[in-house]
Amino acid sequence: MSKGHANIAAIGTAALNKVWKTDYKSILRRDDNHAEVAILKNNLKEYRAHSSEDWTNIQEILDVLSEIFDEHTEQNLIQFQKLEDLNADGIYGQSSRNRMAAKIGVSPKGFVRLDSPAGGAFINFNDTKDGMAKDKDFLLDHSWLTKEALNTVSQLADSFRKATSSSKILEINDCSLIDGEDTPEHESHQTGTIMDIRNSGMTAEEEKKFLEICTDNAQVKKVLFHKKYDIASDKIKLEPKHHDHFHIEIG
Repeated sequence: MSKGHANIAAIGTAALNKVWKTDYKSILRRDDNHAEVAILKNNLKEYRAHSSEDWTNIQEILDVLSEIFDEHTEQNLIQFQKLEDLNADGIYGQSSRNRMAAKIGVSPKGFVRLDSPAGGAFINFNDTKDGMAKDKDFLLDHSWLTKEALNTVSQLADSFRKATSSSKILEINDCSLIDGEDTPEHESHQTGTIMDIRNSGMTAEEEKKFLEICTDNAQVKKVLFHKKYDIASDKIKLEPKHHDHFHIEIG
């Protein structure tokens, strides 16, 4: 298994490789020879086995132990990308890794992946184009939470949408890795109970309302933010560095 990604084929940058002493590639593509290709083949094989779509014209991957990214691997990846509404270029990068994790990822910690619900009150910022660009240094998937934490996130998002007239969707970011490993970007985000919620585009009134919603929720243990808006709650801890996001801890 790949450190930081459990059973999902890993990608990473030179900076990540230096930290973890690995040799990940930032993308996997045709003719690559790499250990993660064998993991990708098994990922695609598992996805295909549970798919109800027609794969008749796509040759099944037979040699799942081979580390060579061959034509059949490319064809299966393109089919996966088409079925998941991704750019069907046959290149395994961030978006394909994220979607594969959402579909077949199994966390050894029992975490679940934060998946943006259709028409929901929140999105996983890690899956957006801007979110992936922001994570260009390491290309990690900070999208995993405990089931209880995910339930609390949904409560906070629903309450915020009902309390504001803007129908604003919360942007959830920087949860934990699939296996709860330490991360170069966030030392404390390992438990599946911590997340960042971006305040981009929020008015001061909306920021205050969100803080009130957090303090009123019994499952929220702590909120780090750069303002308290005179809210009398020990849950809110002033932290100047947290000016562009709320750091939420679920207890």
